[in-house]
Amino acid sequence: MVNRLRGSDSTYLLQHAGDPVDWWPFGPEAFAEAARRDVPVLVSIGYAACHWCHVMARESFSDPVIAELLNEHAVCVKVDREQCPDVDALYMQATIALSGHGGWPMTVFTDPTGRPFYADTYVPPEDRPGRPGLPRLIRAVDETWRNRRGEVVDMGEKVRGMMELHSAPVRPVPTVDGIFDRVTSALRDAEDPVHGGFGGAPKFPPSATLLGLTRRAERTGNDRVHALVGRTVESMVRGGIFDQIGGGFARYTVDAAWRTPHFEKMLDDNALLLRSLSAHAHATGDPLAARAARQTAEFLCSRLRREDGLFATSLDADTEGVEGATYRYTRERVSTALGPGAEADVDWICSVLGIDEADAEAGGSVPGLRRDPEDLGRFLWIRDRLAEARDRDPQPGRDETATTAGTAMVVTALTEAADLLSGQNVSAVRGSATDALRALDRLHRAPDGVLLRFRNGSHASLADLAWLGVAAARTAAAASCTGDTDTTTDCLRILRDALGQIEDRHADPDNPGTYFDSGTAIPVLGLRARDPFDTAVPAGVAVAGEAFLTGAAVVGATGDTDTADRWADRAREILAVHGEVAGARPLQAGGWLCLGEIAAAGPTRAVVTHPAPDALGRLRPQLDSAAVILGAGSGCFEVEGPEPGDGPAVQICRDGACGRVVPL
Repeated sequence: MVNRLRGSDSTYLLQHAGDPVDWWPFGPEAFAEAARRDVPVLVSIGYAACHWCHVMARESFSDPVIAELLNEHAVCVKVDREQCPDVDALYMQATIALSGHGGWPMTVFTDPTGRPFYADTYVPPEDRPGRPGLPRLIRAVDETWRNRRGEVVDMGEKVRGMMELHSAPVRPVPTVDGIFDRVTSALRDAEDPVHGGFGGAPKFPPSATLLGLTRRAERTGNDRVHALVGRTVESMVRGGIFDQIGGGFARYTVDAAWRTPHFEKMLDDNALLLRSLSAHAHATGDPLAARAARQTAEFLCSRLRREDGLFATSLDADTEGVEGATYRYTRERVSTALGPGAEADVDWICSVLGIDEADAEAGGSVPGLRRDPEDLGRFLWIRDRLAEARDRDPQPGRDETATTAGTAMVVTALTEAADLLSGQNVSAVRGSATDALRALDRLHRAPDGVLLRFRNGSHASLADLAWLGVAAARTAAAASCTGDTDTTTDCLRILRDALGQIEDRHADPDNPGTYFDSGTAIPVLGLRARDPFDTAVPAGVAVAGEAFLTGAAVVGATGDTDTADRWADRAREILAVHGEVAGARPLQAGGWLCLGEIAAAGPTRAVVTHPAPDALGRLRPQLDSAAVILGAGSGCFEVEGPEPGDGPAVQICRDGACGRVVPL
């Protein structure tokens, strides 16, 4: 059997390189082989940190008997959703349509043209109540393929039509006045009044929604909206979804109270939550949010930063095959970490973190902040000792894949955190962000200059380019405030390049204001995915709108008003045609709320002459969290009008209208 995954640069595909299943990577060759053999295709989609992907691999794909059935009756294709988000998005829509639910691992049977006719998520290795095991499913698919081909064709055509609708532009319904009032009202109605968040279990952090609500509360002065955000932030930060020992958030919790996480830690989740926490802490002064933001930034830089400066995609849920082993604690584990003679500290920290011996049979308790520590210094000292001890234990696996979108999200989040939160590590955090942006510029390019999703990979998606644009704009602003002209200049070049490639490769010329998620058609399917709704991350087109608006604010201060005006028009165009999106699914409209509020706020731009740290420190609390602060005199940005003397001064602009230059 040819091992076609052995040379892959995907961590997920390499995890399956030793399977007895005859895997193919996604591409025309696999589907041509299915046509030659006249068999269906199994498209199996997952990612490296996925716990249930590991379970299905261990139970089924490593089983020689099941593998023999698969190899006999199908051509088997493995897809890494981190590297192929467009393929994942289209087949996810098919999976939801066919099974009524979605998730990973995704198990899809298609014909040789890629049209799905059966789909599910995790499939067990044997029959269980209410659902067939994989061997029975394979035989049923084979019987249907051989004896009832017409049913397969009919279903494939129906699902293909649905996938084509998913690739179609949204119906242009203007974003009418008051749409975000209705979104906010719907979110209030959907709030879990006991535990925060929206809806019940399983519960995912609503990162973009929290950031959009914070921006709304800042703009309108509505303390009730700040409180809405604060309840969710507090519940998450006190819960088991937040790693009280090592920092960072798990992907979601299986319960409604944020206590029991699904233990994988994803880069994009933590970057988005860092943005939300930093903005909320800036707007309200919430010390719990600020502390969690700093610890999340430390987690990103210490656990997910690669040697080349980019950021790895995730940490596994499992450690040595045991789910959550790294993150569960018993009193014995705490005692061993703190050493002899620390009984009083052991009793105290177990009480604070809810570590209960009753949980020992389950592998230990998931620490949560059960009460505020009366001695914060003691708490932080013990936490650091526990973290040091954990570092000596076996560690979860890490998906080394670095995507442009993921790293750019982190660059954005770190830069904003350094801007909004005081702390001793501000310079180091900014340095990590700048290094990562330079690494993306250097490593994620094709020979012709086109930006890539990952090194030596496919062309960048809309989300990749949009996040890169936001990151470049934010980093340019930060660099200008420290007088780093070289970095400012480089960031402006990257900003223009990223947004230019969105305009050239992703805009739909027949439907202004709409954009394709993929720059080219997906092989085999011949479709270009586009999804205007938030998933685990904000919709790419909504982030593109934010990139255009933020980029316009930045380049406008260079004197390039033509580009600034064009980009601002692009953002308004995007917002103008997507009213139906925000109104139809308010719980999936966080990205649109972020864009709508930054547009309504101007966005705010402040250009500071002589931007000394103390002057910036006086200015920052007076501005909203999304405001862009630029340092004049770097050769890139200048104020319009006379300066009032030699000291620090500021000119604040909103929506293209600039005030006088006033002393700061």
